[in-house]
Order: sequence, then C-alpha cells, then structure tokens
Amino acid sequence: MPNQPVKEEDHPLTLGADKHISVPISSLISIVVATSVATILYFQVTSRLDKLEYDRDLIAIEVEENDSWIDNFAPPPAVQDTVQRVRELEKELLIMKYDLQRLKAE
Repeated sequence: MPNQPVKEEDHPLTLGADKHISVPISSLISIVVATSVATILYFQVTSRLDKLEYDRDLIAIEVEENDSWIDNFAPPPAVQDTVQRVRELEKELLIMKYDLQRLKAE
C-alpha cells in the first residue's frame, strides 16, 4: 500500500474552523469547576507562602536587633564600680583568711 491518500473517515478527530465538537455538558461543567478549584487553591497557597515568608523576615529582623543589643551590652558605670569593689573585697577576704591561718599555726 504505497502512498495511498488518507481519507477523512480514517481520522475521526480533525479540527478546523468549520468543524464542530460535541462535549457532554456535565463534562464541560466538571472541567470548568476543576479549573476554578485548582486556580483558587494555587492562589491560596501562594498567599499563605507569602505571609509565612513575611513573618519569617520580621522574626529575623527582631532576632538581629536582639543579637546586636546583646553584643553591644555594657553594664552601667555604677554596676561596673560595684563589681570592681566586690572583687577587691574578695581579695582582701582571702588575704585575711591566709593571715588568720598563719596566726593560728604560730
């Protein structure tokens, strides 16, 4: 069967401007509903993702602010002075304990 012409009845589905297609109305409605649901779900998911990314960015900014505050923290001068005096008192107490033990040993 070399090079026989193709007949139109051999190919039942041929599309063109003058062709008509019949689709059951229930199938057409199902296609429209499925497309609508898919579109709505897509936009809801993308909206939720955008909100989560925005919340994450706000939390990251807050964490960075807290981190820089911690890194730059210095106690007030009055507290620093008190800590220094307590350290000196601890040294003096150790000296007194050493002297007391030495006196007891004599």
